[in-house]
Amino acid sequence: MRCKVSADESVDGFFYPERGDIVSLSGKNILVLSKNKDNSQNACFIGAVLDSESDGAVHVKGETVEGYVSVRNMSSFTYARRNPVLVDKVESEKMDEVLKLYIKDYFLKKCKIFGVCYRNLIG
Repeated sequence: MRCKVSADESVDGFFYPERGDIVSLSGKNILVLSKNKDNSQNACFIGAVLDSESDGAVHVKGETVEGYVSVRNMSSFTYARRNPVLVDKVESEKMDEVLKLYIKDYFLKKCKIFGVCYRNLIG
């Protein structure tokens, strides 16, 4: 079952994930942390791979997909060659919890790692 979200509709016919989407890319389920506008402009997004381990992680659950989001699983993902496929959506309250975890435990310590992407994530 495919979720219907605003990111499904685009001017150029391509799918650009938005914050809160769970997408499948290269066989991994990834929670999108960055905003749709930045994702469409850069052909990449900041996300965290959903994991089965709960050590220091936030549990996220969509309608069909669930897992744990941990700081150690965060990265930027380029989709210039492979497009992500939307598989689910996370509630906004849970996204707030995930973003607070990242800002508190990671970005405040290493805020220059992603440069411009960091400003896009928290803005």
